[in-house]
Amino acid sequence: STQSTGDSGHVFTVGVGTLGRLGTGDSKNRLAPTKIPLSYFGKEKVSRVVAGTTMCHGVTVSGAVYVWGSGNTGQTGLLEARRIRNFATERPKRIEALPKGRPVITLTSSGDHVLALLTADQ
Repeated sequence: STQSTGDSGHVFTVGVGTLGRLGTGDSKNRLAPTKIPLSYFGKEKVSRVVAGTTMCHGVTVSGAVYVWGSGNTGQTGLLEARRIRNFATERPKRIEALPKGRPVITLTSSGDHVLALLTADQ
């Protein structure tokens, strides 16, 4: 799958939709770029998107992190993924486990791993 953001803060996605990895709310393949609704990101614009093998993460302008796709090895960062075998989310979900009051500055991803850089602890 391919994910991108433009100056508008919208996320566009194209490719294989298996396991919700496109974030469109279903698992359908997309042959043309498809916009993910801003409502899936709490109506915030997205400043950065990173893609792993079967999941993607997006950072909003306020520093909140959303994830979509497969989390069967914990790579989504969603707490409920630890209790559900073959976990996947077909639309972006906010990661609530990150420290409150410390926005994410940037993300990087590779394979089934993702790293987040947060602002310094005040």
